[in-house]
Amino acid sequence: MTAHIYEEGSQQKGMVINMGKPRIIIADTDLNYITLLELKFVEELFDKVNLEMITDKEYFDSLFLTPQKADVMIVSDDFYRETLTIHNDIENIFLITENNTGQQTLHKNVIEIYKYSNVNIIYSQIAGASGLGAKASNNSAPKKSQIILFFSATGGVGKTLLSMSVAAALANQFRQVLYINAGHLQTFQQHFKQQGAIISIDTYAKLTAKSDNAYPVIKEYIRKEKFSYVPPFKASLVALGMSYKIYESLAISAKKTGEYDYIIVDTETALHESNMNLLNTADRVVFVMNQNESSVVAANMMVDNINGLNSDKHIFICNNFDKQKNNAIVTMNKGLKFSVDEYVNHVLEDTETGREVSYEEMAENESIKKIAMFLMT
Repeated sequence: MTAHIYEEGSQQKGMVINMGKPRIIIADTDLNYITLLELKFVEELFDKVNLEMITDKEYFDSLFLTPQKADVMIVSDDFYRETLTIHNDIENIFLITENNTGQQTLHKNVIEIYKYSNVNIIYSQIAGASGLGAKASNNSAPKKSQIILFFSATGGVGKTLLSMSVAAALANQFRQVLYINAGHLQTFQQHFKQQGAIISIDTYAKLTAKSDNAYPVIKEYIRKEKFSYVPPFKASLVALGMSYKIYESLAISAKKTGEYDYIIVDTETALHESNMNLLNTADRVVFVMNQNESSVVAANMMVDNINGLNSDKHIFICNNFDKQKNNAIVTMNKGLKFSVDEYVNHVLEDTETGREVSYEEMAENESIKKIAMFLMT
């Protein structure tokens, strides 16, 4: 990879570009920001692309006096102009914006990216939309099965629909996905066409007896719609004489089979021992919250009780976001112990009836796609 850094007042370095590799241009006056992007691209695509960074607007304008050819250009509002799409041969343009619309612009090859998203999510969106991610993965070893845990500090944040939507988005990318709803009393089945529970008494007896290797017992009951899922239990765990640890066993034993790329565990809202074990066991953790004050305070308290938070394993999602309402994540920013990586807008299919969209419909949401792409990197 050939890296070019053009800063204010600097001259072209005169490096030789290997034209056989995809050309990526990153243009922004914020050197710290584009350096983070550069490090991520270096980490993922080290010798597979030619990467150029431009921070000097005068140099940028001078460069584009001559038509340019590039595979990807990541450009801030300061540099962007519509003529870039007309007079140049650039396959994919990503517009860095501070407004989190998550929408495509008027030009079909220009996609907005939210500047303050997690850098892994930004890379995932760019790599996925441009095809660079597929080129990199073709030359790397396949990833092992991963457990993805969805967790929230308070109820009512839309975690279940969100986790199913992400599972569907992953399935849309031809990934094998198993969804496990980890609740003492399960009600998630309302989102599926097949809502019947596992009724075999013998099955529950076997699950109790083989609590350390539960997946082989449950495998014959696995259903599939958009993705595979463990059907609901016919009663609460207490009524069935089963421990909450059964969900950890299901996830771990399913992972060992290698049958799935991703095992989505939608856990209940509680920081008990079994959930703490799941938090430690999971390869990735998605914390889900809302923008209201109680949800933000609860998330802050939750962070205090979890050790080892890091940006590679943990991401924070603000679900059901409504820009017309107060965003406590911003207004209560002082003392906040986490940062939100992605906002998922509140969506209703029918504004008159208030009907909630299905997980399949939500899977087409741009923010959901970005979360799925992040989990795939």
